[in-house]
Amino acid sequence: MSSPELMTAEDVMIKDPVKAHPKRTLAQAVEIMRSHGVDSVLIVDEDNKLFGIATARDISERFDEKKVFRGNIYKRCHTRSSK
Repeated sequence: MSSPELMTAEDVMIKDPVKAHPKRTLAQAVEIMRSHGVDSVLIVDEDNKLFGIATARDISERFDEKKVFRGNIYKRCHTRSSK
């Protein structure tokens, strides 16, 4: 493995990131994260224009996750579906 000083961002980037539309609800965004086994999604429009990034950490810090999601967001997002 190369050292971080020699690697580029391209060397470690996710080549096909998980995406969600800006009008998705937070619950839908969390479900998308959970179903893909990731803790973040790119928020893009129909033209694939990047609006931002939503992370499980952002959501859990901003809201009382127990009231909004009735469970631990990190656990839900990091638990891969058994498909």
